[in-house]
Amino acid sequence: MKTFEQFDAIDDEEKVFLQLFHLDELEIKFNFINYKTLLYYFYKEINLFEQDKIRLYFWINNEEIWSHFESIFNNDNEIKIFLSHMINKHFGLNDYNAKKCTIAWIYI
Repeated sequence: MKTFEQFDAIDDEEKVFLQLFHLDELEIKFNFINYKTLLYYFYKEINLFEQDKIRLYFWINNEEIWSHFESIFNNDNEIKIFLSHMINKHFGLNDYNAKKCTIAWIYI
């Protein structure tokens, strides 16, 4: 199993991450009236991520993102470690943990 330090160089897994995440094209949406601590990241009309600023979770859409890494890594824990590192590296969210979201997404 790889550790955070082993993900420092761009490798095949990170290339997949960058291709799926559409970093330059994400739109951040929020509804501070109903969901004061949540930010939603959309690519086109697809909700890819939900950032919980209190719990420090970064919920990742299973169907659109997480599931693509199931054939690369051995288990969900390895995916979590990898995606948490990518969130740290590319979003600057150093204390956040990646979480798989398999429930219906809230669309604001």
